Amino acid sequence: MDEFENSDSKDGFTCKLWRGDRMTMLGFDVLEPEPDFVGFSIEVKSPSSDQF
Repeated sequence: MDEFENSDSKDGFTCKLWRGDRMTMLGFDVLEPEPDFVGFSIEVKSPSSDQF
């Protein structure tokens, strides 16, 4: 891996990050998801805000 990407795996779940100029892209992989798993979302909060 180079200095602009990073990844880690645990218990069949892998998260990979790609760093850009002003943002980061996240990638996820689940080896054996539960039958009812349809996805998830990520909430974001600006450092200067008290709301998501």
